[in-house]
Amino acid sequence: MFEDEIKRILKMVEEGKLSPDEGAKLIEALDAKEKKKGKVLRIYVLSPDGDEVNIRIPLKLIKFAKKFIPKKFHNIGLGEDMEFDVSQFVEEIGTEVGEYLDVKTEEGDIIKISVE
Repeated sequence: MFEDEIKRILKMVEEGKLSPDEGAKLIEALDAKEKKKGKVLRIYVLSPDGDEVNIRIPLKLIKFAKKFIPKKFHNIGLGEDMEFDVSQFVEEIGTEVGEYLDVKTEEGDIIKISVE
């Protein structure tokens, strides 16, 4: 998709619809937008009993890879009447770089989910 957009801009420059400077600015803007997209979903869990999960999943494989998340971490209690459904979150995650979850549960589990 990124390459198609660049080709379209170059074609518009070739046809005289855009100046070379305008085309360069558009390509730079596309490049900056592309760099903000994450490539990997990172799920990190540390439990008080020493269990540690540190998973890095390419976003392109996210739906396939979610079955490798240990079952005990699919639904995580975050406190009274609060639960975090990791499976559903993985299904709906976007590609924007950033930290999506950073929490310490009442049981002492540390859970971090981010897109890098």
